[in-house]
Amino acid sequence: MTPNIFTTKVVGVSFCKDYPSSIFSISGSVALGKVSLQLEREKDNQYDANAIKVNSDGKMIGYLPMFISNVLAKDIDSGTNWFAEVDSVIVSTENLEQPGIKITVWRNDEN
Repeated sequence: MTPNIFTTKVVGVSFCKDYPSSIFSISGSVALGKVSLQLEREKDNQYDANAIKVNSDGKMIGYLPMFISNVLAKDIDSGTNWFAEVDSVIVSTENLEQPGIKITVWRNDEN
């Protein structure tokens, strides 16, 4: 059974066009309040038919990890609404120029 709410890291952020500025711009918004994200199925992804993109203001910032998208893809395809918001921006003191992002994901069972 899939939990109704969970947190996870966004993967593939460093492969996005505007990285790392895409993550740094989100961190400024987090300081001002909650930042909503959009989850978008990417059925034609050549590497993963269950891929789920994570978008911020219409721009891709990465993907849900494969082990999660393998479960959520069927749910999203059947019409269940899943939402996401930024939990935290992750910056390592060893590598300040390569930030990551952790998100909270939850299901809305009202279709």
